[in-house]
Amino acid sequence: MSINPSRNRIGKRLFRQAVLLALALSVVFSALLTVIEYRRAANSLNNTVELLQKSQLAGITAALWSYDRQQITAQIEGIRHYPYIGYVAILNQDKVIGESGTRRERYVDARTMPLSVEYNGRQVPVGSLYIEMDRLSVVRQALATAAVTLAGQTAIIMLVMIFAFMLFERQVTRHLVAASSYFTSLDIARVKHPLSLDKPHNGDEIDELVDAFNQMREYLSVAYQQLNQAQKLEAVGRLAGGVAHDYNNKLTVILGYAQLLRHSGVGSEENAEQIEEIIRAAEHSRDITSQLLAFARNQKVEPVLVDLNRLISRAQKSLVRLIGEDINLTLKPGDDLWPVRMDPTQVDQLLMNLVLNARDAIVGNGSVTVGTENVVLDGAACGKIPGAVAGEYVRLTVSDTGSGMDRETMEHIFEPFFSTKELGKGTGLGLAMVYGIVQQNGGALAVESEPGKGAVFSIYLPRFCGEEMAGEPSPVSRSVAPCGTVLLVDDDEAIRQITAHILRQSGFTVLVAQGPEEAIGICRRPGTAIDLILTDVIMPTMNAGEMIPILMGHQPEAKVLCMSGYTADIIERRGKIGDDVPFVQKPFSPDKLLQEIGRVMVAGN
Repeated sequence: MSINPSRNRIGKRLFRQAVLLALALSVVFSALLTVIEYRRAANSLNNTVELLQKSQLAGITAALWSYDRQQITAQIEGIRHYPYIGYVAILNQDKVIGESGTRRERYVDARTMPLSVEYNGRQVPVGSLYIEMDRLSVVRQALATAAVTLAGQTAIIMLVMIFAFMLFERQVTRHLVAASSYFTSLDIARVKHPLSLDKPHNGDEIDELVDAFNQMREYLSVAYQQLNQAQKLEAVGRLAGGVAHDYNNKLTVILGYAQLLRHSGVGSEENAEQIEEIIRAAEHSRDITSQLLAFARNQKVEPVLVDLNRLISRAQKSLVRLIGEDINLTLKPGDDLWPVRMDPTQVDQLLMNLVLNARDAIVGNGSVTVGTENVVLDGAACGKIPGAVAGEYVRLTVSDTGSGMDRETMEHIFEPFFSTKELGKGTGLGLAMVYGIVQQNGGALAVESEPGKGAVFSIYLPRFCGEEMAGEPSPVSRSVAPCGTVLLVDDDEAIRQITAHILRQSGFTVLVAQGPEEAIGICRRPGTAIDLILTDVIMPTMNAGEMIPILMGHQPEAKVLCMSGYTADIIERRGKIGDDVPFVQKPFSPDKLLQEIGRVMVAGN
């Protein structure tokens, strides 16, 4: 890859800073060297004086005693050529006998050395030798030495730094530029290959950076897939939430009347079969709506402490009927299974959709295995399971001996409406609902599959480690539901008619109100005693959260059961009934409605 010099900003900046630092250190070193050199030269002045005293004073004294001017001049010229000596003179009683050089007023070190001759046992003075040594020359020599040293060091520093710059560009900068180009062109949605640099040596900090980025890229890729999935779920959730209310109301009417016809008996076996087909179609439509709301997280859930082994065992018979006689269902429950906290209905939905998916993947005879076990995931294991964090989990595994999947198919299996079945043979919502339920309960999901080798779906549900909480509620039979007076409040006429019909057939006295105002008027009537208020949540003039306190002010002994076809998020935002108010979701069957009424009435006694 070609390197654009203008991109090599780090190298240039480091080069400039290193050069400045090196030059600063060199200047300091040169200054110290100058001081040392100056002191050495200053010491040499004293050495020069000592040398003169040893080698020249005797000759000068003799020449002066004999007054040999030629010898005196020669001696003076010889002294004049000593280092740093700028002026020499021989004096006799302050009279200059001979001199050489030029006197200076500043930057000199003047020395006077007396001259004497031993005569008749005593020293007879004959004059003195006067010399001036040039200290400025000492300074110049020290500075020159320092300048030469500084120039040499600067040249060496520049050569070393240029080499270091070229080495840095080759070992660091070009790899950073290559990484930058990779980052710039990175597309999380399409990237297939990790970042790799053409380096002669590996294992350095750049490789650690590359490894960290590739790991981050994998995390971002998983996060992008999860975000993309969440956006699709949100879009489908909005679609489902927008039609759920009216759709659920109509399904309530269809299911209600169809099941009433089935309970009342019909004239012929053909008519009975037609009614069963109506009920199956309505229940299938209800399940599709429930699936849409479940994985879009708009469905009201009631998590409780559950034992997966018990729920799987309870669902075994229905799962066997679901997959048919030519496919063998095997259960492998784990020992001492940890409890998990989730809605039991969601467990049933997970099992149903995973087993149905396994059944559809098997051509002819085959087997489906459902197993559970306790697992502890560490950091290394979590890296292979998207969305998992280290901790304790209960693993629910559904494996099959079907046709398996290739990698491209596995990348799309949890997308809403994605299906490998023929048109009209599948909704593409089963595995999407599984994904939504797992995410809603803080779990993780992993899939292993190869073409021709079946598939293994592993669901990791967090172990519940909190305080003991109520388990899943036990059903209440229709026979224990007491009779009494029910105030039915709903703004939908069809819902009022079918619900009132169900209640009256079951022995209840029903007072019908088409809205909150009429319901308040009924409760105010003297002598009216209401045992149960069965009301829609969201109505045009007043929601249930506002209406119920008013009704309870007139009927303090009445129990309350709310119903709605709206999604959970809309009920929470607009209904405001509170989590402690009993609730039944539309569409409901007559048996489901009576069961919920019985539970509310029994709970109040």
